[in-house]
Amino acid sequence: MRQIKQYGFTLIELSLVMAIITGLLTIAVPDMFKLRLSSERRECTAAIYGLIQHAKSLAVATNRPLWLHIRNESLGQQWRLSLTNTDNIPSTSNTVSVIDAISFPNIVLDGAYLNDKLMFFPERGKLSSGHIKIALRSQPGSHLKLITSFGAARIRICSNGIRYDDWPKC
Repeated sequence: MRQIKQYGFTLIELSLVMAIITGLLTIAVPDMFKLRLSSERRECTAAIYGLIQHAKSLAVATNRPLWLHIRNESLGQQWRLSLTNTDNIPSTSNTVSVIDAISFPNIVLDGAYLNDKLMFFPERGKLSSGHIKIALRSQPGSHLKLITSFGAARIRICSNGIRYDDWPKC
């Protein structure tokens, strides 16, 4: 009598492989979600920092003041940063650059500047003193702060008490 060759896995082998894959996914998926949110916060902070550095350089190069208007609606849910060449309300004719919540949907932003405007002075790259808080929508209490100071014309980034994304504590 001829022997029939059997190909494939047995039911026990398939069950064991499925149990291992399920266990790995249970551990990996939440970490991937946290990693994605953390990278979004890091990218948003880098984008705002880059915009502020660009505005400082542009104000000095053109010898004209610039303003970063911080529009914040719905408790930080719908925010918009508009770099303009005028102190007035931003419009398409005077806007140089924009960063908004559409690009970073999981980010909540709150600014602390006089009249919600960060001014860039053309003399020596000075800028208004204040800060912008950048937090995740799911963790509003844990945020990064982008702090600007007039005296030193400095921009620094720090976290509120806990180290996030390798930023120092405030």
